Amino acid sequence: MALSHLTTERVLAQIERVIQSNHEFRLNDSVRVNLVHVEMPNGGTGTKRSEINLEKHLINKRAIVRIQNKDDLCLARALVVSIAKIENDSRYKTINDFRCSLQTRLAHDLHEKAGVPIGSCGIDHVKQFQTYLTDYQINIVSKEHQNSVIFSGPDKEKRIYLFLHDNHFDVITSMPAFVARKKYCHTCKKRYDHVRSHLCGDTCKLCHFQNCPIVSWISCSDCNRIFKSQECFDRHKQNVGNAKSICLSIAKCPHCNLVFDRTRLRPDLHHCGLKRCSTCEKYVGIEDHQCYMQPVKEKPAREADLCDDEADEDVHESGYNELLFFDFECIQESGTHEPNLCVIQNEAGDEWLFQGDNTRNEFCEWLFTKEHEGCIVVAHNFQGYDGYFIQQYLHENGVIPEVIMRGAKILTLYVPMLKIKFIDSLSFIPMRLADFPKTFGLNELAKGYFPHLFNRKENQNYVGPLPPSPYYHPNGMNPAEKETFLKWHQELKENSYVFNFQEEILSYCRSDVDILRHCCLEFR
Repeated sequence: MALSHLTTERVLAQIERVIQSNHEFRLNDSVRVNLVHVEMPNGGTGTKRSEINLEKHLINKRAIVRIQNKDDLCLARALVVSIAKIENDSRYKTINDFRCSLQTRLAHDLHEKAGVPIGSCGIDHVKQFQTYLTDYQINIVSKEHQNSVIFSGPDKEKRIYLFLHDNHFDVITSMPAFVARKKYCHTCKKRYDHVRSHLCGDTCKLCHFQNCPIVSWISCSDCNRIFKSQECFDRHKQNVGNAKSICLSIAKCPHCNLVFDRTRLRPDLHHCGLKRCSTCEKYVGIEDHQCYMQPVKEKPAREADLCDDEADEDVHESGYNELLFFDFECIQESGTHEPNLCVIQNEAGDEWLFQGDNTRNEFCEWLFTKEHEGCIVVAHNFQGYDGYFIQQYLHENGVIPEVIMRGAKILTLYVPMLKIKFIDSLSFIPMRLADFPKTFGLNELAKGYFPHLFNRKENQNYVGPLPPSPYYHPNGMNPAEKETFLKWHQELKENSYVFNFQEEILSYCRSDVDILRHCCLEFR
């Protein structure tokens, strides 16, 4: 309910509803009421986005009509544009043009007629518009809910679909095109490619047509199924375009009555009471079947007459994954960690830098491209730190990754769209990054010290004396390391060391990635 509707009487009414009649309830200092507030999606002027992936997707998507406005009328604007599109209004191009005053005028008129006050609109206001627009069904698709429908009005022949993202409404002109499928079911709001794979509502499960009443049961000797009427029987025999008829696609075993798909399983391969094991690929009795993981099948060997260059190209085409190593440095003065530096290196040591307030987005936009398709990205303590920045970026862009969790830790994160996989070196080498060089005998590498608590916005261009030791958080070090650090800090301080923040943070982050890269390659 809205905050304005939350009254003392409503709270007491709920308490009275759940307590037993013979219990006494005293309101005193020991009573605590916990309120859970859920922020409902709203649409207004829209948020300027720096996440280029979603922006490119929306720009290139022909099924999306962008509503460009600087006021709080994006919902009403989207509705009038949708209505003009549905009704084939001769003024559609003019209404769709935000530079023309007609769209603004129609949006104001809609607000007035629907009794909705001018301002940022949410789902409650969508309901008010739906009450007024009785000839249309309004559907709201939310990016924050993985492009699922979060509101759908009463079913009508004329349907309006709006896309809610970043507190802004755009128009969806075609749901099949929007969800990248051939078909879209407006009843159950699901996408599909083949009619036979989606049967809902009153669709007949035998002939796949709607409104198929039972008249007289007729059996088919070809597929061993029975049908509701002669029309139902005839329809299951018909070919639809280039597709096979239902009779040639689906059959029932006369012995065990199992209905199976002929396109996936030939009748001669069907064994009554047995099922195909997906592991050993044999037909067995699942209840008492025990098998083991099968050995990986070897890939066909390369031809021996390839020259060296051709052989190198073939290595990449045969499934070789490039390794990328990265690390974030973050500002944390507000209590929320915000990356302001990212160093990333490939196996050869080539390096890319991203700096500033938009570090996370710039790094992700650089990474999530076809150029890096299939690569494996490594960070130390990815599961407990760096991984959350990546997951947050993907969530903001409406991308659902495949994640393997261990409690609240992200062990691996996989983006199917580009086949990019993130892993944590800590899962393979369970020790601090500072111990890597000694463990792998790389004595020329050493992790230094950096004042993480000094990483504040006002210090980004700092050049001056060495920051005081508390900025290095020495209390988080073990006794031996703390003693070494304090000695190091005192020596630099006595020598009037000039601390250049930008040089120091880059040197520290680069050193961490360098250690990670060398030691992971040595480990492999």
